[in-house]
Amino acid sequence: MYISKLELDVVDKQVGKDTASFYEMHRTLSKAFPSREDGGMKRVIFNYDDEPNIIIVQSLQEPNWNKISDSYFSTPPLVKNINFSIKNNDVFMFKAKVNPTKTHKGKNVGLNSDQSQHEWLNRKAVLSGFNLLDVNIKRKYNMASKKKGMLQSFSVAEIEGVVQVTDSEKFTYMLENGMGRARAYGCGLFQIMRKQT
Repeated sequence: MYISKLELDVVDKQVGKDTASFYEMHRTLSKAFPSREDGGMKRVIFNYDDEPNIIIVQSLQEPNWNKISDSYFSTPPLVKNINFSIKNNDVFMFKAKVNPTKTHKGKNVGLNSDQSQHEWLNRKAVLSGFNLLDVNIKRKYNMASKKKGMLQSFSVAEIEGVVQVTDSEKFTYMLENGMGRARAYGCGLFQIMRKQT
């Protein structure tokens, strides 16, 4: 597993295009990974923070950021090879940007109220092998992004808190693959830091 930290140059034209459309950002980031002819890109999830214009990218494959123009970055990309060593009862602080949804009449519908988002998180916790010890919904909003000229809108919640692992296999799978929908639009990356006792 690889974690990349990308600091963007805000005067670059492609950066301006990508920060206006996370679909375009995902397309740009995809250039650093194998093409379909070379076996294809495996799961890549990312989180963009507009202050101070940093993208955190998590990938199963080692990225080659040289495939993206140097002008895209304000500083050289940093890449770390990490190995999740997760055990039951481990406690972590976390932060994530997620797309809480439910299925209604065959369609995905965004969840916007505090109660519905907390209920969504509790369901995800059960499926993903952890207990929520503490959670704070820092910010919630609708995010718009264009895909092939079509405007799409997503419900987004920025959350942070503390979790305790109940099933290390399920929890590791969630870390590697992300949580919820809209992962190609900058949602789903679950960033953890071991809580000091």
